[in-house]
Amino acid sequence: MESGKIAAALEAAHPSPSLRLDHPIVAEVQTLLSKCIAPLGPEIFPLARDNVISEPSFDYWVRARTADFGDLDTLRAEKGGQQSWDNARPRLEEMAALLKKEGGPFFLGKEACYADFIWAGFVRFVRRVSVDEFEKLVGVDEVLRRQYEACEKWMERDD
Repeated sequence: MESGKIAAALEAAHPSPSLRLDHPIVAEVQTLLSKCIAPLGPEIFPLARDNVISEPSFDYWVRARTADFGDLDTLRAEKGGQQSWDNARPRLEEMAALLKKEGGPFFLGKEACYADFIWAGFVRFVRRVSVDEFEKLVGVDEVLRRQYEACEKWMERDD
């Protein structure tokens, strides 16, 4: 994942306010995000293929996901749908609990950090894949929506 390198370069160029790259919450969010993606992948990846991936990237993206997960249509038929969301819900609730720990809207309370951008980036991806899937995700707990909305100012450029 290249975002860590980008974050380090941003931190070096603009050290204040800090992205808090070394804060333990970053590793905690990364680990928990992986646990959210695992059950949601069967639902989200086929939709991403159909709704988001550009033509120049399409063949590579499908090849890579197929190598990791098998045929995407079969994956969605066997493990997608409501069972995907049911399996992800406990992890999504854990993410919401992390956001509540410091009072939000960010993982560190009133201060945004790299962990927020990791999570908000995933939520943005889900929103681009499907507004309905986005609503399911942020509908798990209102704190998930508030965190995403608090990060929107950093996502204004959308090209």
